[in-house]
Amino acid sequence: MSRIVIVGVIAVCAFLFTGSSQLLAVPLQTDAELTRKLSAEPLSQIAEDAQKFGDPTRGAIAFYQPTMNCARCHESANGQRQLGPNLAEKREVNWEHLAQSVIAPSAKIREGYSTVQILLDDGKVVSGVLVEETDNQLKIDQIEIDQPRSIAKEEIEDWQTIETSSMPAGLANQLSGRQQFLDLVSYLAVIAEGGPVVADSLRPAIAAVAPLPEYENRVDHAGLIKSLSASSLVRGEETYRLRCASCHGTLEQEGSMPTSLRFASGKFKHGSDPLTMYTTLTHGYGMMNPQRWMVPQQKYEVIHYIRETLLKPHNASQYFKVDNNYLAGLPKGDTRGPKPVVSRPWTAMDYGPSLNNTIEVSNDGSNIAQKGIAIRLDEGPGGVESGKYWMMYEHDTLRVAAAWQGDFIDYEGIHLNGAHQRHPKIAGDVVFQNKTAPGFARPQSSTKDCHFGNALQMIERSVATTNTMAPCPKIGGNLKVYIGLASKRS
Repeated sequence: MSRIVIVGVIAVCAFLFTGSSQLLAVPLQTDAELTRKLSAEPLSQIAEDAQKFGDPTRGAIAFYQPTMNCARCHESANGQRQLGPNLAEKREVNWEHLAQSVIAPSAKIREGYSTVQILLDDGKVVSGVLVEETDNQLKIDQIEIDQPRSIAKEEIEDWQTIETSSMPAGLANQLSGRQQFLDLVSYLAVIAEGGPVVADSLRPAIAAVAPLPEYENRVDHAGLIKSLSASSLVRGEETYRLRCASCHGTLEQEGSMPTSLRFASGKFKHGSDPLTMYTTLTHGYGMMNPQRWMVPQQKYEVIHYIRETLLKPHNASQYFKVDNNYLAGLPKGDTRGPKPVVSRPWTAMDYGPSLNNTIEVSNDGSNIAQKGIAIRLDEGPGGVESGKYWMMYEHDTLRVAAAWQGDFIDYEGIHLNGAHQRHPKIAGDVVFQNKTAPGFARPQSSTKDCHFGNALQMIERSVATTNTMAPCPKIGGNLKVYIGLASKRS
């Protein structure tokens, strides 16, 4: 028999990296040397670090990202075939073996998934996973075709099994670095231990695995850093206040998530230089999700605010000094990405004739309408937000909380401008206000049997007063006033 040259899985690799535009997206700052670096480490150390520091949730994102192509081979959907072993099959886990399988796929090939190479009588060479052999044909599976391919033996000059896995070597180089590799290994171990149920629970949303924009591979990091200015600091502060402060806290207040780094006093786990912070915002780290909504300018502006306002004066040991040598060593690029889109849709939408929301009348927390109903009093186009005169009724305490003119509210709040742990305040001039207290009393003729359950109990607990029980007719009268105002505007 004639011998054929062992050329590995060139056809498969070529398709993976050049054959489909959907597979060309490369994550930001992929490490082309990662496979080589990991190969130089003891597998025992990698396995130990993956167990300690790997995050399976983030590993799932790596598994499903298009450039890795893991899911296409190892996951069958809707009964379709899979080219590689079912990694969610419940089994005993060997962390070192899992790490090795990604670093060096050909080191140990699972039975039933060997690659065959076939020399056709027209001189072409094809390769794939052998699915079936009969007296008349070979059936092979290839990633670049939708169905297994049958080749008649009369068309085959020679074929043989090769010791090269159909999984391309160097796939780890598509990852951003060692941490993302540890995350991936952690994910593989967790789904092997937990089986399909755990695998389904870790499957990321489509947005989490969507390819990064193409421009992220060509960012001029040095240019962006050198262009930071006082106005950049102001914009960065606003982004931090709206998006970051809730978890990470401020100088005055701790964040709501204990695992989030307190920048003014904590120690970074992933590096505090600007590029590493940029990478964290882009890819996420640990329990922090990627901030895909931000363009490069916005990322460096909020990094600038964190560094100059929280690190430099309060946590100097974590402040990385940027010099010319650091800038010269940054990845080269020719773009600063798209300009940030300044959009405040929460101020432009039509809310209708009234807005139900917690709204503060005072500036010191002494008068907050917890269940306020703000009503526009003047006529004109648009909804409540477009008016000039308003009155607010609160149906917790049954009071007219305030009336004001000029500007509506400041739109602070998670459901408005995205700010966490905040509620909107009146932005205009308050004409009059009533303090936080029940807006009703009990006439001498009231009945003891007419009460309002939990709402009244809440009032009695929060307001130091007596005789808060109100008769039904009085409540009905108050509601009639509100309905009348709403009807006038609708």
